[in-house]
Amino acid sequence: AWTRKALWQAIEQPDGPRYTDGLFALNLLAHRDALHKGIAWYRLPSAESRTKVTKDAEAPKAKFVLRMSSLMRLDEVQCQSILETCIKNDIEAPAALRRLDWSQMTEINYDDEHLDTAVQQQYLDEREETLLALAAVLRAAEDDDHDQALLIQQFVQKMCQDTEQFGTQLCDQLRTAIAGSIPPDVAKHDTWASTWAQQYVKEQKILLQIIFLFQHTIAPSPSSLAKTLMEILLGDFNLGRAQKNEHLLGKEAQGMLRVITDTCVMLAIQAMDLRRLLRSPGASPFVEAPEAIHSIYQRIETRAATGGKGDPIGPILLAWGLVVQSIYPALEARDTDDYESLCRFITEDAANPQLSSRIPQMLVQNAYLKAKAMTYLVGALQGPMMANEHDALGYRGLVKDLIGVLLEVIGDANLLPERETLIRCMSLLLANEEQLSLDWFEDDYISTERRSLLDSAQRLFPIYFVPFIQFLRSLINSSDTGSRVFQHFASLSTLADYIRPDEYAENPFQQGRNGQNIVSWTGSARGIVHGARDLFIKPPEGTCGQKINNEPPVVLLEFPYSGWHLMLSVVDAFLHGTDAAIPHLDRRVVATPEIVAEILDMFNALLQHADDQLLEGFMSHLSVFAASWKDTASERFVGMICEILNKACTLPRPPIKLVTCCMKCLATLLPHFPDAVWKNLRVDGLFPRFSPSEGLLSTNSYMQEVILPAENAAGRYPTTIAFLDLVLALIKDAQTLRPQAAPLTPEEQALEAEFWEARSNSRRMAMFEERIGGTAKRKDLQQKLLAHARIKDASVLRCEVLQSAVMYIHSQVFPRHSTWRYAHMQHKYQLGLKILRMFNQIMSDSTWSQPSGPIARNLDFSVVQEYLARNYLVDGSLYQLTPLIDIVALGNECPMRFHRSSHTRSAKMVEECIENALSFIKHLLKRRKTSELRISLLEHALLDRTVHHGSQDDAVELVQVLGRYIQYEAYPPLPVLATQVLTLLCAVAADWEPRPPSFAGYLGLDTHNFVSSIVKLLRKDRNSSGAPEDLQTSLYNFATIVIATQPGLGAMLLTGEAGRPTLPSSVLELLASTAVPPSDKIKISSLSVLAPTLALLTDWKNTLVTKPTVLPAAMRLLDALWQNAPQYMVILDKLRARPEFWDALDSLFKYDLETESLDHAGNSMVDDENEVQRYCYGKIARTYALRILAFEVYFTRGGNLSPVVVRLVKRIFDDSSAAAGSSTVTLFTDKSKLPYKDEWLLEATTMAGTLDVPVSLAAYRTQAWSDDLDVDAQYGENYAYDVRLLLDKLDGHVRTRATAETTETYGDLAQLVFVLNRNRSMTDAHLAMARAWKKFVQVVSTTSVVKPTTSNAQPDFKLSANHIYNVMLALTDVLMDESRVDPIVIAYRWEISNLLLSLVAVWRDLAKDNLTPNTARNAADLVRRFQRCMATHHYELGPSGFFSQYPFHQELLAGILVGLRILKTQASEQTLRDPETRQIMQELLPVVCKGLSFAIKGLGKENIHASRREIDALLSCLTELVGSTQMMDSATAIAIMDRYDVLNLLVVVFQKALSGAFAEGPTFALDVLSVMLTIAETPLGAERLAVQNVLVYISNNSLSPSLSDGMVKPYVDQHRNPLHRVWCGMLSLATRIVQSPLGGTKGLVEEATGIIRVYETQIANCLDVTTNGDATLGRLEEMSRIVELFYALGSWNDRVGNGQRPDEPDFSILGPFGDYALQAVAHFAYLFDNPNEMHQRIVPVTPGERSRTAGDPPPEQQLPHLPVEQQAFHDEKGSKMGTYAAAARSMLLITRNLIAYLRMGTRADALLTTTQSEDWTHHPVFQPTMAVGAGQSATLGTLFGLVRRITSLLDRRSPASSSSPNPGSATSNNQSSTASPPPHPVEQEVERTLTDAASSLPAMDLLLLAEATHVLAVTQLALYKRHADPNDEIAKEMVGELEPTQRQLRSVLDEWTGDKDKELVEVGSRFLSCLDEFRGRLASE
Repeated sequence: AWTRKALWQAIEQPDGPRYTDGLFALNLLAHRDALHKGIAWYRLPSAESRTKVTKDAEAPKAKFVLRMSSLMRLDEVQCQSILETCIKNDIEAPAALRRLDWSQMTEINYDDEHLDTAVQQQYLDEREETLLALAAVLRAAEDDDHDQALLIQQFVQKMCQDTEQFGTQLCDQLRTAIAGSIPPDVAKHDTWASTWAQQYVKEQKILLQIIFLFQHTIAPSPSSLAKTLMEILLGDFNLGRAQKNEHLLGKEAQGMLRVITDTCVMLAIQAMDLRRLLRSPGASPFVEAPEAIHSIYQRIETRAATGGKGDPIGPILLAWGLVVQSIYPALEARDTDDYESLCRFITEDAANPQLSSRIPQMLVQNAYLKAKAMTYLVGALQGPMMANEHDALGYRGLVKDLIGVLLEVIGDANLLPERETLIRCMSLLLANEEQLSLDWFEDDYISTERRSLLDSAQRLFPIYFVPFIQFLRSLINSSDTGSRVFQHFASLSTLADYIRPDEYAENPFQQGRNGQNIVSWTGSARGIVHGARDLFIKPPEGTCGQKINNEPPVVLLEFPYSGWHLMLSVVDAFLHGTDAAIPHLDRRVVATPEIVAEILDMFNALLQHADDQLLEGFMSHLSVFAASWKDTASERFVGMICEILNKACTLPRPPIKLVTCCMKCLATLLPHFPDAVWKNLRVDGLFPRFSPSEGLLSTNSYMQEVILPAENAAGRYPTTIAFLDLVLALIKDAQTLRPQAAPLTPEEQALEAEFWEARSNSRRMAMFEERIGGTAKRKDLQQKLLAHARIKDASVLRCEVLQSAVMYIHSQVFPRHSTWRYAHMQHKYQLGLKILRMFNQIMSDSTWSQPSGPIARNLDFSVVQEYLARNYLVDGSLYQLTPLIDIVALGNECPMRFHRSSHTRSAKMVEECIENALSFIKHLLKRRKTSELRISLLEHALLDRTVHHGSQDDAVELVQVLGRYIQYEAYPPLPVLATQVLTLLCAVAADWEPRPPSFAGYLGLDTHNFVSSIVKLLRKDRNSSGAPEDLQTSLYNFATIVIATQPGLGAMLLTGEAGRPTLPSSVLELLASTAVPPSDKIKISSLSVLAPTLALLTDWKNTLVTKPTVLPAAMRLLDALWQNAPQYMVILDKLRARPEFWDALDSLFKYDLETESLDHAGNSMVDDENEVQRYCYGKIARTYALRILAFEVYFTRGGNLSPVVVRLVKRIFDDSSAAAGSSTVTLFTDKSKLPYKDEWLLEATTMAGTLDVPVSLAAYRTQAWSDDLDVDAQYGENYAYDVRLLLDKLDGHVRTRATAETTETYGDLAQLVFVLNRNRSMTDAHLAMARAWKKFVQVVSTTSVVKPTTSNAQPDFKLSANHIYNVMLALTDVLMDESRVDPIVIAYRWEISNLLLSLVAVWRDLAKDNLTPNTARNAADLVRRFQRCMATHHYELGPSGFFSQYPFHQELLAGILVGLRILKTQASEQTLRDPETRQIMQELLPVVCKGLSFAIKGLGKENIHASRREIDALLSCLTELVGSTQMMDSATAIAIMDRYDVLNLLVVVFQKALSGAFAEGPTFALDVLSVMLTIAETPLGAERLAVQNVLVYISNNSLSPSLSDGMVKPYVDQHRNPLHRVWCGMLSLATRIVQSPLGGTKGLVEEATGIIRVYETQIANCLDVTTNGDATLGRLEEMSRIVELFYALGSWNDRVGNGQRPDEPDFSILGPFGDYALQAVAHFAYLFDNPNEMHQRIVPVTPGERSRTAGDPPPEQQLPHLPVEQQAFHDEKGSKMGTYAAAARSMLLITRNLIAYLRMGTRADALLTTTQSEDWTHHPVFQPTMAVGAGQSATLGTLFGLVRRITSLLDRRSPASSSSPNPGSATSNNQSSTASPPPHPVEQEVERTLTDAASSLPAMDLLLLAEATHVLAVTQLALYKRHADPNDEIAKEMVGELEPTQRQLRSVLDEWTGDKDKELVEVGSRFLSCLDEFRGRLASE
């Protein structure tokens, strides 16, 4: 239930939270008894209550209650209730709401004296709040616009059914308050007694107001109640001036006594019911109550005895006299004794000397003249009694009725003396009261008697100038009353003037109607007003008038004239008058500053309330009197005001009021005549000028030099306030959109400079005309250029003026205003409020946050906003920040003090001041966050500021003050803004280094209370009083960022405890904790923020309807908790163990959020703001739910999950509820589609471009500092584009200039933007959910298996490749259905494409484990779909230098690459050659080639890094496509590449990469080389590369100098040299080109041999094993590539000749290679026979190589696609190898190629087949010896040994020996068959190196190596034998080696008996047969 304070605030605060009728009625009725009885509701102690308390309460508490009950004389039960309320609202409340400092109290101490004080104060506050609530109810009952008006009116009618009884109760309570009886025990304590005394004064004031409201709202007091009331007021109370406890009253109470007295006077007047007398003269309830008249007479007579001038009895006496005078005839008409006695009493003389007679006429006279009743009322109407606007209207109505009755009784106001005071009083009560002024015109203006007051003022006008003007001014409160005043004043018929002998002639023989002499005007050139020069006024000559006064002589001329004319004449006289001596100056109308001020006040009032018609009529009327004003009336009028301002400021003593009126008038004129005002302000010296080059100039200005010193001395600042209002008006005008000339076309812009140059020269202008097409075109252009020049000049003018004003206020006024002297402290807050409003107005305009904004073309006000932002964030000082911080530091207590003392206006002003300060700080912090500025001075000032708060003696941090605003309930914007500022402070403080500051430390001891207050506010919902939606949303956002950035405070928020929860020491511990069920301790503290969050989630549907923004904010908090799980694991486990949490998440996904979105012209959801918000925030809530579930799956690794995850996964991948024939995949949780309507943005942009004002929608984009936490960026009609800002900027133009048709167009645009914003809201909400869904699917798909937490839950769900494939099909369908080129659609496509890339990788891994015939076909289908999703016909590739401007293309391309690799590894030959597959590849290759062409064309350093990923993907795709001849015909591939010039571009970019044009040159060159190598694999591709002169580029590039010098080393700093890899790649490419069909041509051979010639040194260094026999992997790779090149060239040498003829190529460069080949063969053969030596020679260099030297790991994993640097460690199958094995393998391959080269070079095959060849004439190249040694050239022994070694390696590969337990059983040529001990483990490892290397090669390769070596050995031996002596022993020895060597090989072949070994055996057998045949031929010779 609400407290009465809450009830009071709920009724009084129109901006507070909204409540349902049922809730409001329930709480209102709950307090009915207390409101009816008032303070009488509190009872005296009773035995019954004492017994109850003693029985129910604990002993210490009961004892305390009984003691306090006796002390306060209060019922014990009520006392106990007050104690409990005190404990709850004070002791346990946040520090912001405490009355005393309870920080040291750990438990309730009932003996603490502070508790006595707190309970007393609680009791007194409840009494006051009871009365305040009653007053609020009575006020609201009269306010039909109140939200609960009907309910309150019904409540009041029932409560006050017996009005007399209720009035009597109120009078009794008033008597009690007046008596002020302080309990005796309290009176003993001085402080307590003073508090009670002041309480009684407060109650008196509130009760008087209640009685007034009761009589004003319910019913007038009956005569008996009036009698009682008069007795109270005029008795000992003495109208509040007699206070029983006056000696105990403090300053605050003394200030209330004036209000009490004034209110007593109003009550007394109200009791006389004057309004009834006005409506029906003589009708009064007192006619029937003679005894009441008698009693009141006596009371008044007694009270008047002590009165004097200005005494409060005066108005009462006046009112009573008027009442009695009105009813006296009725009293005389009664013939009863009572009435006769009463009439005699009235006619008798009074005993009081102050009242000589009781006759009512004499009472009126005494009250009016002696008591000065009007003077007192003037003071009362200006006093503190008028603070409450509602009550003030009633008081004004009473005084108006009083004056009305007075005028009715008097008949003619001219008969009244001291009319100026009466007119002043009437003016005060009418001022700013529209309804009263309308009533005056409708009721009083038509009454001769009541209108006589205006006529009397007019009769003496203008010699008594001010009263008449003030009266008319007070009547102007609307356009209606303004029109009536304008018409009345424009048609005056009389003019009063002093009679001057030289201007008037008196006719003694003629008299007027009343016997006055007639005076005629004789004429004067100076006119009526002295000093007028241009606008003088004078009556027609001979005009006559009556003399109405003798001394001084005054004539009342009668002639028609306009008062407006007369006022202009007075102003003219003020501006141009002289001080020369003029006769009878005191008898003339003189233009004094005071009179001019009243004139300007009149102008200002009329202009403020004038509509267009009245304004036009007014200006036309003024132009009648001045011919020169006819066409420029507005400019002249504004200029006149500025002239008055200048003149006033130059006077010796500047008239403050006049200067103030000038500024007010300029501010009022600004919307109507902006150009004139800006122009005059620039010339005016009102404030210092700003120069862009010199800053704020230190020139003299009126504000600095004249006005502020005068106001500082007086302590009043009306002019400064008016100046601030003027600057604020200037800012708003600068922000107003106004029509401008059409923009210049590009052609016109090009001609602009030439036009201005030619304009000053007629000859050049003639030439210019001829060039552009004639005079007519020149004139059109001239008109347009001049218009734009004027706009530009005006823009510069406005910028200069505004920046000067803002800089002056910021640097000179705001920092100093808190140190000025103030007569009223309220003015200090008023100045601060106006400045802050101005700053907020500047900062809130997002169109000013960017240079060259669309406010106006050629206009840039962004410098003004930038100036403020930089001075408070970057360039400013603490001096400038101090006033802003001081306002924020005021805290809650400052406005609450004003509220408690009923100073509502002051309280509201302080609240608004704090609100604007917080709002300004919010703008600045948002700027700091969005602009990524460095740590600002502002945040340091906010976080490091200590203030002294309220009544507490200890200093508190400013953060603590901000935190206390959260609990401030009297003004709802404050807690919301404070929360948002704290949120931003957390965000910016998170950027601090090395760590953010601790907010828990700033909050100190108040941290726990701060946390509990947040939880309390979040716990309140729509069924209880409190936290509105925006506050709860802000609080959740604050808690979210605290959890993310403030672990200490976040822990307290989550646990509700002071201690921080235990944190896991590592992520591994976190993951381990999720693998087991949480503990039984699942209870979440009620003080935890999770408690209201969980409660909200369980009722999320209702929350989504009532508070849509709160639900996603709560979900966002939970998402932050999961993101920061390692820090909050304990509380997270508790939450995860709550089943209702998972149930709520589950229900989120069952609810259908999808709603049809139709065109904005139809009836659709986008037309309903509430529906749009519910839709969007429902999506966002589901978004965070998906994120939470994704984290849950990640942390639990797919197991031990809630069933909600399992159900959601099944619904996504296999929806069993799907309709038959439809997809079983559920995309985005609800199968929703992107609701984006791009045509609406186009339509809105087009419409904005056709307006007559410059509107660029892009400039109105909302700027949020966070996608999630910025509450200003809420979904709905103002989401994407700030349409409210647009309407505000159009408002000034609409109100002053726009036509009805234009206004309608503006409205259409606004409506369209509203619809656009709603659609963007729905679109972004869908996008957010799609992103979260994508993450969830990615996480789930990587786990493959989803397991529930309990056994009785749903079974496990295992994802299959088919599930993933179906999702990809559905996603690609979405992409193929969408083809709009819009940023939002592009982002949407990227999200889906990114998910597709993830899914295709997962699908590849899942499919690998369960291959089916459909896998390859599905992969091909995915490639086709991905390629179609790229939709390059809609989303074109390019531009040059980039693959694509659409990021989703990169994701799809990467997905295509994965698909291609799946096809390469998994597809069968039949699938690859399938026509459909080939068609897919033929469609894909042009896309890849085109994209690659764009990507590498124009590639440079600036974009290589950004484009590298996509270029790599393109190169890889090209490699896959071109490298598979089954899928792509080489001719087709080359044709497509030629179409896009791919080959040429590859060559060019390769050259650029080598030249250092790219930062990643060598590695990029390798990638390009890899593609060219793939292309060169086909003969046609190699030929095309040859045609591109690739070999020439290889021999001549940026790497050539280093290669020529042999300086390209394999390794640099223990890492593989990328340039060396490039060199190896170039060798491979050259080899493949040489192997092409064109390889044997002379030109190509010359290019290839040229490579060898140029790089001879590098090649020699590599091949020379005698100088350096060490073998590194890098060197072996280089050697292998060199040998391959030489072999390729040698093969052509063998075929096309050796250059003997001119057309034959020259291969002579190959000669030296033979020697290197022989050395290398000998070297490697030696190493093969000596494994230990080989191990020593192999040198691991890189860390990776060294890490693989421990042995060769088993080939566990197949990696078909490896980085370049890892390829050396894998064989053809992709199996891993060690460094030594890899090196040995390379040696075997190099040896194979060398032997093949030597075999070819020695023509061994020809020797083998015939003995007649001329080759038999050659000598052997191998030395004829069996000796083998290190460092020697190869011998025949080397060949025989190599054959045996290779044969033994082949033997180990045979099936018979594959099961041998000792792979090193045969390690050398001379190994004995005798059993030997097993080898040492190290030796075994060494021997296994060569075995593993051989095992990595195909057995056929080993056999062919053995064959080639054998052939070479046999033929070389035959050559030697042919040339040697027949008896050569060496020859015989070597011949003897043939047979065992051959026999060993034959025995090995016999072991290969399997079916798969047939080919191997056949090849070996043929080879051996050939050898046998050759040996037979040799033997036969």
